[in-house]
Amino acid sequence: MKRGNLRRGNRPILDEKGYATGILKSVIADVGIKEERKGRDIEEIEYQRYVFSFDVKGIVDNIEMKVITGTVINDEPPHIIAKGRGVKKEKAVYNRLTTACIGLNLVNEKELSSIDDKRLSEIEQCLEVIKDIPTTFKIVRNEKTGFLNIDPTTIKVIEKTVKTAKI
Repeated sequence: MKRGNLRRGNRPILDEKGYATGILKSVIADVGIKEERKGRDIEEIEYQRYVFSFDVKGIVDNIEMKVITGTVINDEPPHIIAKGRGVKKEKAVYNRLTTACIGLNLVNEKELSSIDDKRLSEIEQCLEVIKDIPTTFKIVRNEKTGFLNIDPTTIKVIEKTVKTAKI
Protein backbone atom coordinates (compact mmCIF):
# COMPACT_ATOMS: atom_id res chain seq x y z
CA MET A 1 0.00 0.00 0.00
CA LYS A 2 1.35 3.42 -0.93
CA ARG A 3 1.72 6.21 1.59
CA GLY A 4 -0.66 9.16 1.78
CA ASN A 5 -3.92 7.24 2.08
CA LEU A 6 -4.83 8.71 5.44
CA ARG A 7 -6.82 11.93 5.63
CA ARG A 8 -8.22 14.10 8.36
CA GLY A 9 -11.88 13.91 9.25
CA ASN A 10 -13.84 17.00 8.33
CA ARG A 11 -16.27 18.62 10.75
CA PRO A 12 -17.85 22.06 11.02
CA ILE A 13 -15.85 24.81 12.72
CA LEU A 14 -17.79 26.02 15.76
CA ASP A 15 -17.34 29.28 17.66
CA GLU A 16 -17.30 29.51 21.48
CA LYS A 17 -21.14 29.53 21.58
CA GLY A 18 -21.46 26.41 19.38
CA TYR A 19 -22.42 28.24 16.18
CA ALA A 20 -21.08 27.44 12.72
CA THR A 21 -20.98 29.76 9.72
CA GLY A 22 -21.76 28.99 6.13
CA ILE A 23 -23.21 30.20 2.87
CA LEU A 24 -26.83 29.51 1.97
CA LYS A 25 -26.23 28.56 -1.67
CA SER A 26 -29.84 28.06 -2.79
CA VAL A 27 -33.38 27.07 -1.88
CA ILE A 28 -35.00 24.67 -4.33
CA ALA A 29 -38.65 23.61 -4.55
CA ASP A 30 -38.52 19.83 -4.88
CA VAL A 31 -40.63 16.68 -4.73
CA GLY A 32 -39.78 14.16 -2.03
CA ILE A 33 -40.82 10.52 -1.84
CA LYS A 34 -41.87 8.97 1.46
CA GLU A 35 -42.40 5.23 1.80
CA GLU A 36 -45.28 3.97 3.95
CA ARG A 37 -46.02 0.36 4.80
CA LYS A 38 -49.59 -0.82 4.40
CA GLY A 39 -49.63 -4.43 5.46
CA ARG A 40 -47.20 -6.22 3.15
CA ASP A 41 -47.25 -3.47 0.56
CA ILE A 42 -45.00 -0.43 0.48
CA GLU A 43 -46.67 2.69 -0.87
CA GLU A 44 -44.62 5.60 -2.22
CA ILE A 45 -46.12 8.99 -1.46
CA GLU A 46 -44.86 12.11 -3.22
CA TYR A 47 -44.85 15.42 -1.35
CA GLN A 48 -43.74 18.99 -2.03
CA ARG A 49 -40.76 20.32 -0.11
CA TYR A 50 -38.03 22.96 -0.05
CA VAL A 51 -34.34 22.03 0.12
CA PHE A 52 -32.05 24.66 1.66
CA SER A 53 -28.42 23.98 0.56
CA PHE A 54 -25.58 25.32 2.71
CA ASP A 55 -21.78 25.28 2.35
CA VAL A 56 -20.56 25.09 5.95
CA LYS A 57 -16.98 25.99 6.88
CA GLY A 58 -15.16 22.85 8.01
CA ILE A 59 -11.72 22.23 9.52
CA VAL A 60 -10.46 20.66 6.27
CA ASP A 61 -12.83 21.90 3.56
CA ASN A 62 -16.38 23.20 3.12
CA ILE A 63 -19.14 20.72 3.94
CA GLU A 64 -22.38 20.62 1.96
CA MET A 65 -25.36 20.36 4.33
CA LYS A 66 -29.08 20.51 3.56
CA VAL A 67 -32.19 21.42 5.52
CA ILE A 68 -35.39 19.92 4.14
CA THR A 69 -38.66 21.64 5.00
CA GLY A 70 -42.30 21.38 4.07
CA THR A 71 -44.21 24.01 2.11
CA VAL A 72 -46.51 25.35 4.85
CA ILE A 73 -45.92 28.61 6.70
CA ASN A 74 -47.63 28.57 10.12
CA ASP A 75 -49.65 31.62 11.08
CA GLU A 76 -49.34 30.77 14.78
CA PRO A 77 -46.97 28.47 16.66
CA PRO A 78 -48.29 24.92 17.03
CA HIS A 79 -46.17 24.49 20.18
CA ILE A 80 -44.76 26.73 22.92
CA ILE A 81 -41.73 25.70 24.99
CA ALA A 82 -41.72 26.58 28.72
CA LYS A 83 -45.38 27.61 28.68
CA GLY A 84 -46.53 29.09 31.99
CA ARG A 85 -43.02 30.00 33.17
CA GLY A 86 -43.26 33.66 32.29
CA VAL A 87 -43.39 35.49 28.98
CA LYS A 88 -39.60 35.92 28.86
CA LYS A 89 -38.97 32.17 29.09
CA GLU A 90 -41.72 31.08 26.71
CA LYS A 91 -40.59 30.39 23.17
CA ALA A 92 -42.84 29.81 20.16
CA VAL A 93 -41.94 26.80 18.04
CA TYR A 94 -42.92 26.95 14.37
CA ASN A 95 -42.34 24.38 11.65
CA ARG A 96 -38.98 24.30 9.82
CA LEU A 97 -40.02 26.47 6.86
CA THR A 98 -41.58 29.19 9.02
CA THR A 99 -38.58 29.19 11.34
CA ALA A 100 -36.11 29.40 8.44
CA CYS A 101 -38.06 32.26 6.81
CA ILE A 102 -38.05 34.19 10.11
CA GLY A 103 -34.30 33.59 10.53
CA LEU A 104 -33.60 34.75 6.97
CA ASN A 105 -35.65 37.93 7.57
CA LEU A 106 -38.18 37.03 4.86
CA VAL A 107 -41.05 37.39 7.34
CA ASN A 108 -41.40 38.44 10.99
CA GLU A 109 -43.44 36.76 13.72
CA LYS A 110 -45.91 39.64 14.08
CA GLU A 111 -46.82 39.51 10.40
CA LEU A 112 -47.56 35.75 10.43
CA SER A 113 -51.06 36.08 11.91
CA SER A 114 -52.21 38.33 9.04
CA ILE A 115 -50.32 36.71 6.16
CA ASP A 116 -52.26 36.51 2.88
CA ASP A 117 -51.76 34.87 -0.54
CA LYS A 118 -50.02 37.96 -1.94
CA ARG A 119 -47.44 37.93 0.86
CA LEU A 120 -46.97 34.15 0.49
CA SER A 121 -46.23 34.70 -3.20
CA GLU A 122 -43.64 37.36 -2.32
CA ILE A 123 -41.94 35.00 0.16
CA GLU A 124 -41.94 32.22 -2.45
CA GLN A 125 -40.28 34.54 -5.00
CA CYS A 126 -37.64 35.51 -2.41
CA LEU A 127 -36.89 31.83 -1.71
CA GLU A 128 -36.45 31.13 -5.43
CA VAL A 129 -33.79 33.83 -5.88
CA ILE A 130 -31.75 33.16 -2.72
CA LYS A 131 -28.10 32.78 -3.63
CA ASP A 132 -24.90 32.97 -1.57
CA ILE A 133 -26.22 34.46 1.69
CA PRO A 134 -23.77 34.34 4.64
CA THR A 135 -25.48 32.67 7.60
CA THR A 136 -24.78 31.37 11.09
CA PHE A 137 -26.52 28.48 12.86
CA LYS A 138 -26.11 25.78 15.48
CA ILE A 139 -25.09 22.27 14.55
CA VAL A 140 -26.93 19.43 16.33
CA ARG A 141 -26.50 15.68 16.24
CA ASN A 142 -29.42 13.65 14.86
CA GLU A 143 -30.34 11.10 17.54
CA LYS A 144 -31.47 8.46 15.00
CA THR A 145 -28.54 8.61 12.57
CA GLY A 146 -25.76 10.19 14.63
CA PHE A 147 -25.03 12.65 11.80
CA LEU A 148 -24.62 16.38 12.30
CA ASN A 149 -27.46 18.60 11.06
CA ILE A 150 -28.24 22.30 10.96
CA ASP A 151 -30.79 23.36 13.58
CA PRO A 152 -33.33 25.40 11.54
CA THR A 153 -34.46 27.33 14.64
CA THR A 154 -31.02 28.96 14.87
CA ILE A 155 -30.48 30.07 11.24
CA LYS A 156 -29.62 33.76 11.10
CA VAL A 157 -28.31 36.00 8.33
CA ILE A 158 -24.89 37.49 9.05
CA GLU A 159 -25.29 41.20 8.58
CA LYS A 160 -22.45 42.81 6.70
CA THR A 161 -20.98 45.63 8.72
CA VAL A 162 -19.08 48.33 6.90
CA LYS A 163 -16.36 50.01 8.89
CA THR A 164 -15.87 53.61 8.01
CA ALA A 165 -12.42 55.13 8.11
CA LYS A 166 -11.89 57.89 10.66
CA ILE A 167 -10.66 61.09 9.09
